[in-house]
Amino acid sequence: MSSTAKPTPHNVAQAAAVLQRGGLELLRQLVGPWVFVGQIPNEEGEADWSFRTLSARSVKFTANNEDRVLHDHDRMLGATKARQGAFMNTLLIGRASTNDLYVPHSSVSKLHARVRVVSDDELWLSDAGSSNGTEYGGEALAGSVERRLIHGALARFGVIELQTLETKRLVPLLEQLALP
Repeated sequence: MSSTAKPTPHNVAQAAAVLQRGGLELLRQLVGPWVFVGQIPNEEGEADWSFRTLSARSVKFTANNEDRVLHDHDRMLGATKARQGAFMNTLLIGRASTNDLYVPHSSVSKLHARVRVVSDDELWLSDAGSSNGTEYGGEALAGSVERRLIHGALARFGVIELQTLETKRLVPLLEQLALP
């Protein structure tokens, strides 16, 4: 039995290539309506994809009135549900590889945080009782506190800081990175 599953991009350069080949709809099918983008170092402090030959291209953009830089080698975690079941409208974030958003770092709990999906335009982030805490937009999330995801805001899971980006608003940045 052959699989017809399309490969999910793991970094921004791969997402730019998907965009060039199949457009926004294919990219949204693969990564969902939102992505978390940033560096996830291994325990030695290096990015676990540093062995790949990638260019050092980057593009500057403004998020929340602050300049940010998006690099084509940044890790990209798509906000898609890996499996169906009892928690169909909840994305699980954590160090365990069974989570929907897998963040392999020792400062991240096995189940660290949750994203409640109301619609493609409305996602809410909460901490799942993690050891090292979850922050969003510089504010700690504790107990039952939830924050609505907004394009460009920073989320911190343990020591890992990732930027939340709407896939449709990520497209112009990917197009800039895809230019020769």
